[in-house]
Amino acid sequence: MTRRGNGSYYHWCWRGERRYLAVDSPEIEAVKNRKLTERMLKQAQENIRVCSEYLETLEMLDPLSMEGTLGIAYRNQGKDIYQLLGWIDSEEWMNADYERNMRHPEQLTCRSERGIMMRSRVETGIAAKYDEWRIAYRYEPVIILPDGTRISPDFELLLLPFQGMPRFYHEHFGMMGNTDYVKSFLWKNSKYLDAGLIPYRDVLYTFDSVDGTMDFREIARQMSDFIQQVRED
Repeated sequence: MTRRGNGSYYHWCWRGERRYLAVDSPEIEAVKNRKLTERMLKQAQENIRVCSEYLETLEMLDPLSMEGTLGIAYRNQGKDIYQLLGWIDSEEWMNADYERNMRHPEQLTCRSERGIMMRSRVETGIAAKYDEWRIAYRYEPVIILPDGTRISPDFELLLLPFQGMPRFYHEHFGMMGNTDYVKSFLWKNSKYLDAGLIPYRDVLYTFDSVDGTMDFREIARQMSDFIQQVRED
């Protein structure tokens, strides 16, 4: 492209010969689009580089851990300063009122160590593990997805206890030999995907075997791996 006065003239070269393009030539629009695309791609690559360098130095803000690095005279701060930094008190979050799924209350037959009525012994075992690891959770909360769907994960997990950080979910499916139950799993999974919640990144899935048996040690291992992955990411 060359400019003469107030005009722009486009040309292409072939075997050393320059030929000008007509004003209404479609090739002119293609040249403009390519130039803009190249400029945007270059900027996007630079943005990725800057973000990558930033993420390498980013450390999770954890006032409880940071307090431990201070001298004794500066420890035992009140919760107000933590909350000012966006920290969420895990115990208060767990014990606060929240909307819970109360469909089929007759199925709530198993009591967890915290006294929460749950639907299966496997779920009370899962809750006990989270209690042991000091992971805050809510059982069967009602959450509203971006499309307005109301859905109840088995467990909502507070793995990153700060305002604005994402929540994570744990779904345990115990009757995968039942066709209707499998349909329920597929429906839930599709809704999570529509909301941008990715299996094993945002939602942990654990299962009983098709015959109804289960390996709780394997379930606990998957839970531990999921927690570690979230905190490392």
